[in-house]
Amino acid sequence: FVRGLWTAYLRSFETHPLTSKSLTSGVLYGAGDLLAQGISYYRNDDAKAPTAHIEEVHEETDGAVVDETQTQSLSVVPASGRRRAFFSEVWDKERTLKMCTFGLAIGPYFHHWFRILERIVPRGPTVAQLAGMTTMQTRLAKAKGVAYRILGDQAINAPTFTVLFFSGMGLLNGMDTKQISTKLQNDYFTTLKANWCVWPFIQLVNFFFVPLHARVLYVNVAAVFWNAYLSFMNYKH
Repeated sequence: FVRGLWTAYLRSFETHPLTSKSLTSGVLYGAGDLLAQGISYYRNDDAKAPTAHIEEVHEETDGAVVDETQTQSLSVVPASGRRRAFFSEVWDKERTLKMCTFGLAIGPYFHHWFRILERIVPRGPTVAQLAGMTTMQTRLAKAKGVAYRILGDQAINAPTFTVLFFSGMGLLNGMDTKQISTKLQNDYFTTLKANWCVWPFIQLVNFFFVPLHARVLYVNVAAVFWNAYLSFMNYKH
């Protein structure tokens, strides 16, 4: 049953590409925000956990008694209780919904971007070109195509998407143009530099091994942690 659902889901990327990619994008952007909120909650919760001083008595070999005081965390709330507290009291559902909305809206952008990139920079040599190539020449030609795609993606898509993200989320959060401009001035280049440290490696796998119709799915799954970072950058104070 599960395999059948998964097969139907993958088939939908070919039969209804825009709808499938947008819905997947929306869900995974929401998952990234949920992850970001969860990490912040557990990190802050641990940092704020009360401590107690526990006095222990140790006897040394010479018979002298030495008192030692140790500090121990009183963060003894069971994990299940902390999860319940997060989902019932802490989780900002409206914030996650806004990230989902942005993900739904950005899905078609990535759908068309990868298709444009495919046309501009083919995956490798054509059948006619392969006839006169050695195996090594074929591999080098394919690697060259992938390198050009990564370069194009990072030089064109990454800066464009970063602007779209902060602008789109700014609008969803009720910011005016001046506030969005300030947000871009503060966080644009930090986010873009982080992108350039992560995404070339993810896209290397994407362009080498993933078929065109599944690239948005791969990118979104790989991006759950990146989306968590984006959510942190967007909502950091």
